[in-house]
Amino acid sequence: MAQRTRLTWFWAVQSLTLARVGLTFSFVVISPFPDMWAVTGTMYLCAVLIDFFDGRLARAKGVASKFGGAFDIFGDRYFLVISCLYVGFRGVNLIPLSVILLRELYSVALRMVQINGIGVMLQNRKLGGVVHALIALGTIGFIISPSQNPSKWFYALFYIIAAFYVFYLPYSILRSRQRIRTSITADLCKTSEPHYRSSGA
Repeated sequence: MAQRTRLTWFWAVQSLTLARVGLTFSFVVISPFPDMWAVTGTMYLCAVLIDFFDGRLARAKGVASKFGGAFDIFGDRYFLVISCLYVGFRGVNLIPLSVILLRELYSVALRMVQINGIGVMLQNRKLGGVVHALIALGTIGFIISPSQNPSKWFYALFYIIAAFYVFYLPYSILRSRQRIRTSITADLCKTSEPHYRSSGA
C-alpha cells in the first residue's frame, strides 16, 4: 500500500511538470495576440508557480528520482528559453540573453556528467531559484505591457543577470575544475584500456 501511495505521488509530481511544459507551449501559441495578455499572463504565472512547487513536493513526499530530476531540468530550461525568446522579440538586447542561455546550456551539459553518482558541477539550488524568479519577473513585466514598452527596470533585470553570469560562470568552472579533471581522466582511462588489451594480445 505504501509503495502504491509513493507511486501515486511520483506520477502526480511528473504530471505537474508536464502541465508546466504544456502551459509554456500554450504561452508560445497565445503570446502573439496582445489582446489576450491576461490569459497569457495567467498561463505564464501558473507555470512559474508549478516550477516552485513540483520539486519541493517530490522531496517532501520522498519520490525524487533521476527520471523526475531530468524531466524537471527539461521543463526548467524549456521555460527559461521561451522566456528569453519572448523578451528578445519584445526588444531586450540579444547579447545579455545569449549570455544567460549560454550559462544555462553549460549547466545542463555538466549536470549530465557524474562521478560515483555526484555531478561534477557545483550547484547552488537557492541561487538558481533566485535567478529563475528574476527572469520570470522580468518576463511578466513585458507580458502585462502588451502594447507598450514596460518599465526600464524590467529590461535591467536581464542585464543584471547576464552581468552576474559573466563573473559567476568562470567562478563555477574554477570551483568545479577538480571534479571535471577527475571525470575526464577516468573517461580517458576507460577508453584506453581496450586499446592496450588489443595491443598486448
